[in-house]
Amino acid sequence: MFIFVEHSINSEFSTYSINKESSSIKYMFADDVRVYEFIESVYELPRNNPITPFQTASDIVEFPRNQWAGLFQRFLQDQKRLQEMRALEEMKSMTATLERLTRFLTEERKDRDNAIQQILLANHPAFRSFRELTNTPYRIFFSDEGELNDWLKARKWLPVPTEAYDDGSYREWHNADAGRYIRLTEQIFDDEGRVRVYTEDTWNDGWLQSHAFGSVD
Repeated sequence: MFIFVEHSINSEFSTYSINKESSSIKYMFADDVRVYEFIESVYELPRNNPITPFQTASDIVEFPRNQWAGLFQRFLQDQKRLQEMRALEEMKSMTATLERLTRFLTEERKDRDNAIQQILLANHPAFRSFRELTNTPYRIFFSDEGELNDWLKARKWLPVPTEAYDDGSYREWHNADAGRYIRLTEQIFDDEGRVRVYTEDTWNDGWLQSHAFGSVD
């Protein structure tokens, strides 16, 4: 809330404050003492009562403009902090993965190959690629093709009929609202539909691509 009081009235308010019990005093800038009584009631409010004096209409225009500029700058700073927090969460996840892998390598474990596979699957680079191309603000996970399709459907990405695939596509999905489609050019699922395990070294970001409708490779 922005409260503006004409500069002369605001200056004379201090005179009113020390003489308000006197009925004989005359005020120069207000023709009715109730003007100052109202200002006094505003000052007594517990919150939302900052008063700004003004002399011209341009003063009123400029004040909120400067306030909004400051709020917008703070918003941009908050957005930057949000990105930094997301990066920190990614680092925490990677650190946790390394800790689990270290514990595994230093302790007696059964079914070691399966344990390593589970650790690698939890940090599959395909999850990052799908998240980035669909502008998803949270971490994703799927263990098979069915779970991937269900998640994409929830994000309004629907399967493209196979007869409409681009050359070299293994799977395609489209989003009518975004005006884009995603094509997967690598068979990342096994014969039972389960996602194959890849590391960052064996994964190729070029396998997953996003294009606008009607675009040409």
